[in-house]
Amino acid sequence: MVFIVFEGIDGSGKTTQVKLLEKYLVSKNKSVLLTVEPQKKPIGNLIKNLVRFNDTPKEAIALLFAADRVDHVKNTLIPNLDEYDFILCDRYYYSSYIYQSLQGCEEKWIEEINKYMIEPDLIILIDVDADDFLKRRGENKVIFENMEFQKKAKEKYLEFAKTTKKVVVIDGSRSVDEVYNNIMGVVNEKFNF
Repeated sequence: MVFIVFEGIDGSGKTTQVKLLEKYLVSKNKSVLLTVEPQKKPIGNLIKNLVRFNDTPKEAIALLFAADRVDHVKNTLIPNLDEYDFILCDRYYYSSYIYQSLQGCEEKWIEEINKYMIEPDLIILIDVDADDFLKRRGENKVIFENMEFQKKAKEKYLEFAKTTKKVVVIDGSRSVDEVYNNIMGVVNEKFNF
């Protein structure tokens, strides 16, 4: 099984690209499980409702993301490790690390509450300018979606990318097809298609 995580700031094209990669892998007769964080389950739904209110303590939000991730790992990822050729995830632990640390949560604490995560084989970081998230997201904004915050998130993602060889940074400013072809090339080379 190969576990690939898609990361990037809001509006970077992660969801579009993870679905395109799923379609490509299926066309190559690979079994694929596509997941997303937060999940569309009770904890994930609670997160989506609470992040719209700026008065929710940052630590409470971080703990909810970690709780949703424990459920994701223990009830979705682990039971399916031997069932699929590929598991693709739209956002994972790294989103928590980036976003919650920028909100003021201690990085060591974020690592501790997320210690049950499974390490991915590849992290695809789609890099776009912070301006793009507003264009792509329109009026559907939550507390993380302001220009200055997204600029800081972009920089923190790029700093993170330098810390591990598992991260491949993809220029997301190009057309959907160009980004897709770049990702497909990386996956083909790394996993010998």
